[in-house]
Amino acid sequence: MEKKQIVISEVKKLLEDGMNRKDISALYQLNPRDAKMLWNHPSLKGVKKAKYSVGIELVDDTPVETAQ
Repeated sequence: MEKKQIVISEVKKLLEDGMNRKDISALYQLNPRDAKMLWNHPSLKGVKKAKYSVGIELVDDTPVETAQ
């Protein structure tokens, strides 16, 4: 059996995007033991999902004027 690689920064990003722990566990197809191991990781312990997610990304394309 090949071990799954789960990147902590990706899990944090999913939480920031509004996914909850149950959804993330399902996404990675984790059994309860694996899920417990994931959520007990020091970087994820106590981290909650974002209360809301923003569906837009702002890109500032205006030129920056430099003072000379």
